Amino acid sequence: MSTIHPTAIIDDSVTLGDNVTIGPYSCVTGNVALGDNVILESHVVVTGNTKIGADTHIYPFASIGHVSQDKKFGGEEVF
Repeated sequence: MSTIHPTAIIDDSVTLGDNVTIGPYSCVTGNVALGDNVILESHVVVTGNTKIGADTHIYPFASIGHVSQDKKFGGEEVF
């Protein structure tokens, strides 16, 4: 059974595994898949074409899946 804080925003397109925990003020949107036993602490943002594997623990204020900030990034598809 997953636990999602009432202040978290989870898009309908997101796939959740079993026993996922999503903390307060987190936002998960886009083509995102969270594996079994994933923990997102508070204020985590996951977006884009992103797959988070089972048993991953992501800590507060992490931002994952956005367009690269690397100046050499040419807009290619990133997985």
